[in-house]
Amino acid sequence: MSSLVQQPLAGGLKVEATSAPTQVQYWPQINALRVLAVAFVLGDHYLGYYFTKTGFSGSHGVYLFFVISGFLITSILLSYRDEVDTGETSVGGQLKRFYARRSLRIFPIYYLTLFAMMAAGQFKDADNFLWLLTYTQNIYAAIKGDWGQLGHFWSLATEEQFYLVWPLVVLLAPRKSLVWILVGAIALAIGFRLEGALTGQGGELAYYTLPIASLDTLGLGALLALAPLDRFETARAMFRKYGVLLLLPVFLIIPLRPT
Repeated sequence: MSSLVQQPLAGGLKVEATSAPTQVQYWPQINALRVLAVAFVLGDHYLGYYFTKTGFSGSHGVYLFFVISGFLITSILLSYRDEVDTGETSVGGQLKRFYARRSLRIFPIYYLTLFAMMAAGQFKDADNFLWLLTYTQNIYAAIKGDWGQLGHFWSLATEEQFYLVWPLVVLLAPRKSLVWILVGAIALAIGFRLEGALTGQGGELAYYTLPIASLDTLGLGALLALAPLDRFETARAMFRKYGVLLLLPVFLIIPLRPT
């Protein structure tokens, strides 16, 4: 999943060595949240019925990863936005910076995995392989109604599609509008799944894998990233002290999501 900021690392935020160092907050709670998310996925895979009987599933781990990604990526983008607003750089320059770093972080190991499997003769569905190559495995699952090979890569595809659009919003939209944009995105996701539930189609993969279906968890994470700004110092202090406890309810209260 995602990490922060000038140099992305698994532990959270770390300042990159530059001529003018940027103050970037380190969030140790992120590590605990990642462990929790992984525990949900492993519990589902290895304990099966005994784990899901508790009311949780591996899906909850995925939702939590989305919250973390929304928070971390938005934190990166807000730091980039600060540099644009002070005239240190341009929007175009920051977009190139962001996309280059995300590509270097994810693409090499991702494509190495795909081509290694292809070389080993593991792919029998050439059509599915093409969707994987273009980070659209989630759309493949929605259209075909089947996960296909490496179906679990749907969540990575969803995040990459979010990363493609969200930087444009954060860097170009008025700052004051970001909260309302996120509120609208969260409402849109819940409404999308509600429509599926009311029509009896909520269990179909489209209501699970398409980006619109995950805008609530990604958006809630992004809202948390906005909290440290301006008059939200109290929220920042609370998150630093009680971060895990504050985030736990986030992925539990989202209604009408298939498991």
